[in-house]
Amino acid sequence: IGLLIDADTEKRFKALQKKLRDIGKLREKDKLDKLQEDKLKQEPGLIEEIAAIQERAAQLVEERRARMSSATAPKAKFEPSSRKSLPAWQCNECGASGGMGDLIGSDGALACNKCGGNFITHNAPGRDDDDDDEGDDADAAAAKSKKNYESKDLKTKRQKQPPPAAKKDD
Repeated sequence: IGLLIDADTEKRFKALQKKLRDIGKLREKDKLDKLQEDKLKQEPGLIEEIAAIQERAAQLVEERRARMSSATAPKAKFEPSSRKSLPAWQCNECGASGGMGDLIGSDGALACNKCGGNFITHNAPGRDDDDDDEGDDADAAAAKSKKNYESKDLKTKRQKQPPPAAKKDD
């Protein structure tokens, strides 16, 4: 309850709980004096006050839950568009787009076929769309196996030598 309400209310709540514990101990006794009987008469009021504090705490919990649920409402996730649906290029000057065959010029200086501008955004194909390297996978694996310079033995030549024999003192 201390986390839910202010410090003064928490102190009051703990004091009321202590009074109820004391009243419970008094009920076990056989003989009571006048002050102890007065404490027993206060019990219903203490219970009501504790119930009121617990109610306020429950209301605060509900309000906080409502705020948290509205604050953490699932937002629409951003999902980038698939590369397959994008054209191979887009002209940033006139907005035209198309395949690589539509561009004017050679590989080093490509230009838009509509406006002639060379400020073009190229959309890279996805990994599955790469049709240029069909036979290169086997060649790359063979080249990689030949150029494997990774050392299996990490000791130096000096470390491999047996330790020198200790000299005997005669």
